[in-house]
Amino acid sequence: MSKKDNVDMDLENKQNAVNDDAKKPQAVNTDSKNEESKVSDPSVQAAALGSAGTVAVEHGDTNIIKRGARKYGVKKSKRKRKVVLPNTIYARNTTKPRIYRIAVDARRKTISFPTPENKAYYVKCMKNMLAYFPIEILAYALTNDRAYILLASYDQSPVSYKRYIANVNTLYSEYYNKIYKGAGYVFGTETRDKKIKGAEQIAESIAVIHSQPSANNLCEGFDYPFNSYRPNDFVTINALAQLAGGEEEAFMLLDKAHANGPRLLPADFFTVRKSDNFTTVIENVLIDYGYYSLNSVPNDVMHRIIAEVNERGGFNFKKIVRKIGLKKAYQHEMLVKVIVDLAINRKQVFDESIDNLQITFFNAFEKRELIRDVVFMISNRTGYSYDYIMNMLGFAYPNYEFLTDMILYISDMKGISVEAATKKLGIREHLDYVMSLVRNA
Repeated sequence: MSKKDNVDMDLENKQNAVNDDAKKPQAVNTDSKNEESKVSDPSVQAAALGSAGTVAVEHGDTNIIKRGARKYGVKKSKRKRKVVLPNTIYARNTTKPRIYRIAVDARRKTISFPTPENKAYYVKCMKNMLAYFPIEILAYALTNDRAYILLASYDQSPVSYKRYIANVNTLYSEYYNKIYKGAGYVFGTETRDKKIKGAEQIAESIAVIHSQPSANNLCEGFDYPFNSYRPNDFVTINALAQLAGGEEEAFMLLDKAHANGPRLLPADFFTVRKSDNFTTVIENVLIDYGYYSLNSVPNDVMHRIIAEVNERGGFNFKKIVRKIGLKKAYQHEMLVKVIVDLAINRKQVFDESIDNLQITFFNAFEKRELIRDVVFMISNRTGYSYDYIMNMLGFAYPNYEFLTDMILYISDMKGISVEAATKKLGIREHLDYVMSLVRNA
């Protein structure tokens, strides 16, 4: 037999061996089939999903809420995962709750909840946002300018409850600004909170929170539409029952706490933070705006820095410009820019801005000059008409005396005719009368 015939025979034998192996029955991976059967079993899916559509896993994804069972309920893994029964709160860090009492304050000189509809919407925001955090609400109450909340966090880190409150406030702020044509902050930049321990202290905190509508003359007693004294579908006392030793003991503590009737807010109910000094506030504001020193702040951004420092720290305009070293010759122009920015971006009227910045005037002429410069800058920056600008600033319209002064001022500053200045301000009503006033001025 030739060498070529030997090679052909070897190749044929190898091919037959491969074909025989292919015909043999393959081993079945029972573990894989079991995993697939778990996923496809409707009863397991229903248990994993729960009545609220949530699922939590013992060693799984840290974001445990609002997970679909098909994708997150059961996964192939070497670790044994725990599927929590419906209506059971569970978090990755702990099963023992941590209790916090919180006060969300309105922004300075602002009413955050002026109507019952506004209060109802904030309650709705609290309820809807619970689906995204391991949080339990034990009590709440809303007054016109503050929200009191007692909550239990099933996460050891404070991130969960702080993010929960921040998200609730953001949702409400979007609604508030849309309804009232506003922009910017509705609440203070920080919330007041305090960690509390002990079942009796929790029960007392709930009673104090339920007392606040009465303390603010919104009702008599505890019964109020916008607190949790009435039973509702999202406030529970699971955390209190756990610490008190049972649900019956928890209700006994609550009855005892409420038996004393409504009471005022104790001075130590919340941690009172020491006001930050100017250096701390300005450093935080600069970092938030992406700058690390005052020297790096462009001139067209400095007015926003000043407005933010005033908002966060409550420092008056004169102290701020003195601390940042702004020369006196530029302070009037900077004040105009700050007021214009507050009017355009935060919808503050002139008197509100003056009050917040704590500006004092020596005489009426000085105030009139500032208003004139503010109107002129808004007109140049936005092209808004005179009546719209006056409405933004909270002034009466038409105010013909001031309008005449504005037309002459713009004509002089721009080097244009009074007719062109009148057109720039968008004056259409009683145009002949306005022009006669300007010519006789």
